[in-house]
Amino acid sequence: MAMQKGGKVSNFFVAIGGFTLILWTVYPIVWGIADGSRNMSVDAEIISYAILDVLAKPIFGAWLLITHMNMAETNIEIGGFWSQGLSSEGAIRVGDDDEGA
Repeated sequence: MAMQKGGKVSNFFVAIGGFTLILWTVYPIVWGIADGSRNMSVDAEIISYAILDVLAKPIFGAWLLITHMNMAETNIEIGGFWSQGLSSEGAIRVGDDDEGA
């Protein structure tokens, strides 16, 4: 699907996917070093997880939102009912009573 949108979207998809893969691979490595083999102090473990959390959540989210905002190829056109609403078809008109005349 990303390749159908163009080269910029495809490159971004590969970049953000690779970023996520690397970060999610580092989490169990830190866990193995810290909790598994006990080769890391508690302070170093906390700092490692804090850095990974900042990279995986706010940095990832900001990168995704800023790129989506700046890349016209990611805009979606929605036609039909969802873009036009009900217009006047099926709308309730208050005070428009023809029966009393």
